[in-house]
Amino acid sequence: MTRIRISATSDLKSFSGRDATEEKSRTWLNKLQSAAKRDGMSPAEMCLLMNDLITGPARQWYLQLSRDIRSSWNDLSSQFQYQYCGKGVSVARKYYHATKRSDETPLEYLHRLTVAGIRAKLRVKDGNAAER
Repeated sequence: MTRIRISATSDLKSFSGRDATEEKSRTWLNKLQSAAKRDGMSPAEMCLLMNDLITGPARQWYLQLSRDIRSSWNDLSSQFQYQYCGKGVSVARKYYHATKRSDETPLEYLHRLTVAGIRAKLRVKDGNAAER
């Protein structure tokens, strides 16, 4: 009996970087890495796979990378994490530069801001009674 094996990478979706949150970007990268490992891909093949799946604004970002970075999976995945997954950005910086997204309610924004403040371990000082 002949067995047909379907590639795990055939189910992967493209990544444009448009409207991609850090969490969605991390999820996409993790799916790419998992599928590539299941298919037994080498790091060089993983670079080529990312090349095939990157579109839109993310494609422009990808093309500006040096050839050395694009051909090294460690460097390429690290650069992707810096660009799209928030790697290297301090949690305090994320808090101070947070803005309300067009698709979120004010309450959702305040919740996200509060969580970012907690993660940044910010100390909130209450003023004295006269200042309040």
